[in-house]
Parts: sequence; structure tokens; C-alpha cells
Amino acid sequence: MSKILILNGPNLNLQGKREPEIYGRETIEGYLQNEAETLIFQQSNIEGELINFLHAADENPEISGVVFNAGGYSHTSIALADAVKAISKPVILVHISNIYAREIERRTDLLSAYAAGQIVGLGLMGYKLAIRAIFSGFGERETGFGDRVSGDGDRETGFGDRVSGDGDRVSGDGERESGIGGQETGADSHQTSDLGPRTTD
Repeated sequence: MSKILILNGPNLNLQGKREPEIYGRETIEGYLQNEAETLIFQQSNIEGELINFLHAADENPEISGVVFNAGGYSHTSIALADAVKAISKPVILVHISNIYAREIERRTDLLSAYAAGQIVGLGLMGYKLAIRAIFSGFGERETGFGDRVSGDGDRETGFGDRVSGDGDRVSGDGERESGIGGQETGADSHQTSDLGPRTTD
């Protein structure tokens, strides 16, 4: 069964007790108890441990994505930003409060540039929305060339073509160019290759 890592940073072990007027009185695990079978919970107040959890999630085939609340490290940690950037699994950031309506030092999230998405200010509901998004397949990575890479290895280029995991290219007008140099048009299903023409039924 595919699982999602719920990763929480500093002071989130005090959720439900710490500043309840901002963060609420319910624990994260309690709020997500109905989804617990598909979740793995990790929390640390130590930056390096959070990085290790991200690396381990990327190498775990049972984990399909990460919901990450980095707490105060969101505003300060280049190392965590680099870790989010380095892994291939989608990471959706969650902030329980609206950080953009709080103190100025909280209004920057260094991790957001490398995450698949970010949910802020919706309380603990943000966790459920992020979980739903990952399980629905949200989080395809976009490369620096404007290409999008899906979880099955297919890549959609910035020109509207799609390159499959086996190297075939399907253009926006329906033509397919195979990884061995052949080309098949969407109109007549004729295929030519470097070895000579071939016609299919």
C-alpha cells in the first residue's frame, strides 16, 4: 500500500498546547486518525534529522510523497530547501497559520521554490488537502527546460511534445517518433525508420 510521509519540524510536537489561539487545540495525529493507515508520521526539532527523513523517504518505494511542515526552519534553512530540491518525491508544504499575514520574519519560505505546492492558513485541514493532492497524482516535477516529468517517467516538453519513458516522442500534432529513429504519424499510422519504410495495417 502506498503511503505518505507526514513530516513535522520544530515545536510541532507541542501542537494542541502551543499557542492554541493560532494553531488550535487538536494534535496532528488526532486530526488525521482516519487516514492513519496510509500515513507515516515523523517529527524532529533537529534540522539534520529532518534532512535524513527526506532522504530516506525518497529511497523508500512505499512512500509516494511528503507532506512537510518545517515550522520555523521554513524561514531560515537553506539546507532543508536543498534537501527538498534534491529528492524526486513530491513535497507539499503545509503551514497551519497564514504565514503571510504574520510577523515579517515569517513571511518568507525558503523551501517553497522547490516544493510541488504549498498550503497555508487553513489550519490542520491543510494536511488533509495535501494528502489528497499527492494521492491524486499531483506533484509532477518541472525541469529547468520547461518540461514536466511524471511519476511513470514520461516527460512533457515545453514545446507541447511528450517523451515517454522508453524514449518515444509524441508531438502536439499526434506524430510519434520512436527512440530508434522511426516516426509514426497520427493520421495514417504509417511508420518509417532508418532501416527503410514500413506500413502497418
